[in-house]
Amino acid sequence: INNLFYSNNFDFDSTANIFSQSSTEISGGFLILSSGATAGVMETSSRDASDDITQTELRIEGANLDNSTFEVSADDGASYQTVLRNTLTTVISAGKKLRAKVTLRTTGTTRASIDSLAILYK
Repeated sequence: INNLFYSNNFDFDSTANIFSQSSTEISGGFLILSSGATAGVMETSSRDASDDITQTELRIEGANLDNSTFEVSADDGASYQTVLRNTLTTVISAGKKLRAKVTLRTTGTTRASIDSLAILYK
């Protein structure tokens, strides 16, 4: 899709795919906003690519994500750029270490949650 050749998939059965998190937690295979928090941040572990990453597309399955924001980095988190879900994005700072950062925010009284996250790239 969109001529992207590779993908990295991140599940939330454990914290193995998480580099850092604040006010988020893993529960029942989901990344969720911690109880009582209005916002929380999760950064994935980096994944290596054999060539410089120039384009990405972030795919996320979850619930109540309307107020959440999503970012991608191709340089191991040195710089991030905001991306829209399911949208092809040209990477501003190309590199070979891919990460994603998610800021979950509440929607009314309902906590945001993510079941799976995938980054397609080339």
